[in-house]
Amino acid sequence: MFKGSSGLTPPIQMHQWAECSVMQIPDVSTPARYAAVGVENLIRHNPVETGVFIGPDGATHLKRKGWNNRVSFTRQELKCVKGATFTHNHPNGYGPSLDDVHLGAAYGLKEVRVVTANFRHGLSMLNAVYIVSLSRAFAVETSAALIAVQDVVRRARARGIPVVQITETLVPPGATFQEWQTAQLQALLQALTQSA
Repeated sequence: MFKGSSGLTPPIQMHQWAECSVMQIPDVSTPARYAAVGVENLIRHNPVETGVFIGPDGATHLKRKGWNNRVSFTRQELKCVKGATFTHNHPNGYGPSLDDVHLGAAYGLKEVRVVTANFRHGLSMLNAVYIVSLSRAFAVETSAALIAVQDVVRRARARGIPVVQITETLVPPGATFQEWQTAQLQALLQALTQSA
């Protein structure tokens, strides 16, 4: 999961469809994808997230090790990677997060890739996604909700602020990744529209 230097990431709204795929056989059709597969083979079992930005020519532009659930880059660094491919590992085994989609859309990345011990995920067409403000809805990551978060949710509901459930695992069980992410994004869009 990517976290900006502020640690806060606004939600996203789908303008058109971005494309997500789970790669059975790695696509090495471009120098950037070829280089990404090599990096992914090295980092897929790391206990901490490692993120690498790769240029269209396959050259590594920026590489950083993070923590077990995120890797951070400064806004200044991110301004220099437009058009790059970003690949990183998720030690927890999860596929792309909303933060990953945000990173690709906000900084004009060609592709965002996530590798786990067993899978390789790719997000492309991220220029079709645009960012909206989180001023009228509150997103809750239910898997990490603590008592303090539940209190904020209670207060938001008491004030009529829509609350959107964001999960880290497929809901409902058996849904495809695309169905799961699309349902979450549609719920967020509905909350933002409802509160406008």
